[in-house]
Amino acid sequence: MRGSRTANQLNVGLMGCALLALGSCGGQIEATSNTSGDPPVDQSSDGGTGFLQDSVEARWVTTFSGVRRVKLDYTQPGVEYRERVGADGQGNFAIETIEVLTPHPDPDVFLAVQDLRQTLSYRYRDFAIKDWALFTQEYAVAIIDENRTIAGFPTVQVRIDRLTHARSYYEVDFDPITSLVLAYKEYDADTGQTLADVAFESLTYQPDLTGMSMVKYLYPTTTHSLSGGNLTSVFEFDPLVPSYIPPGYRLLDEIEKQDAPDGTRAKVYLSDGLDVIILASQKPVLASGSPLPSRMWSTDLGSWTGMSGDVKGYPIMVAGKVDALQQSLMVQSAFE
Repeated sequence: MRGSRTANQLNVGLMGCALLALGSCGGQIEATSNTSGDPPVDQSSDGGTGFLQDSVEARWVTTFSGVRRVKLDYTQPGVEYRERVGADGQGNFAIETIEVLTPHPDPDVFLAVQDLRQTLSYRYRDFAIKDWALFTQEYAVAIIDENRTIAGFPTVQVRIDRLTHARSYYEVDFDPITSLVLAYKEYDADTGQTLADVAFESLTYQPDLTGMSMVKYLYPTTTHSLSGGNLTSVFEFDPLVPSYIPPGYRLLDEIEKQDAPDGTRAKVYLSDGLDVIILASQKPVLASGSPLPSRMWSTDLGSWTGMSGDVKGYPIMVAGKVDALQQSLMVQSAFE
């Protein structure tokens, strides 16, 4: 069951902590200078709707920077701010929150937390097709406007709906030349309420990125195959891998080892081609040789649900756009 608005407000802190940990990516890399203002590189494969498929790689291979206006209505009141975003075309990126536009009790703290969230925002908050084959199986696409302009660039606006079990739907503006997403809105599938509204106000391709601190992994991270080795020796504990998969999702054959300040974290991913579910586990904590009592908390934040707690001694965090029941079944199946 979707949480009430009051429950969302009370649990935003929990959800935020879980998402910060789950979205951890990126050690800082000082950007090098590129020729400012060069024309965009054409990433489109066929000049038609190929920009949709090419968008899977566009944000990783396109060099750009710009300022976006972000409005998130996950809670009441919503929050609105501006952020500077850039990418070096080599997999590194930066998101810097520069201005809070809505009243906030402590804007300095908000800016500091946003800096920690930048990898979460780039990888998971922002609309991005992640696997074209899975996406085409689970989503319907319809072009709704071919005559729009965002930040001075012509765009094609597309509506994107999940075929089953939808929690939200999207209206997305793509640059048909570079395949970059220039704007998107996410709407609640039940009420039509706007959940997120993100759009570039200014954008430069091939910019001078000097001074922007690019990130890739916040903590040292290595990727391993779920099916290709002895994971116990890699992690020094048995990482949790679910056997129950929510409808429409696939378990990816990769697991990340993340050396976080609170210990090694094992992260597995499920994807429907667009959205992801992340399950993170850490080495079990024992008290007098026995696991600590199991306890989990759940909260909704917009179309996201997050769970956090301990099961049979394992510190666990889960986040994704499926409800608490689906996430609980995933966690339970990982122990079977």
